[in-house]
Amino acid sequence: MIDPNFTGAVIKNFSDALQTSLAFKTKLVSDLEDNFIQPLQSFVKVQLKEFKDFKKQYEKCLERYESQLYKYVSQSKTKEASALREEAFRLYEARKAYVRMSGQHVVRLLHFRSLLEHFLVEKFTLATLYHLKDFEGGSDSWSRIESNLSSWKQWLLDDKDTCNYQLHHLQHNRNVLESDYLNIIRPPRDLDKYTSASH
Repeated sequence: MIDPNFTGAVIKNFSDALQTSLAFKTKLVSDLEDNFIQPLQSFVKVQLKEFKDFKKQYEKCLERYESQLYKYVSQSKTKEASALREEAFRLYEARKAYVRMSGQHVVRLLHFRSLLEHFLVEKFTLATLYHLKDFEGGSDSWSRIESNLSSWKQWLLDDKDTCNYQLHHLQHNRNVLESDYLNIIRPPRDLDKYTSASH
């Protein structure tokens, strides 16, 4: 879910430096608890829960669509035209809800990934800053990682802008595709289209 080349490298650099200097850090434990672990737990509790809740809604919507599709496909084609049209519109409404929910699911997944990466980079960068403040004496491991902080911060700013732009662009394209698709699949209103001669 995360970029191993950048985000993974940020985490690894932090981890390596922390292991080297952890013996010197009694205050760091308290700082990390307050400014890293608790926010991470809060992130998981709120953001991950929201994502999982939406995914459950998405799966229920898919089940409703598949159920309606099965009803529509298995209905007798000798039914009255109005009954056939009613079933076609029920299927259309279920499909429309599923198409919209699918589009939202993709956008939410990408948004969650973006939030997770930004959160991790921000928190590991912040944790690194706390460590650097607490550790006077310039440990070699922290000195090496310190040079990366400005690039991490710049990446965070640049990637947030990029992600916001891409999410906005994706949302716009999703809306256009969704609208076009729903117009294409909309069943006709003309009852003549549902008579047995037109099948």
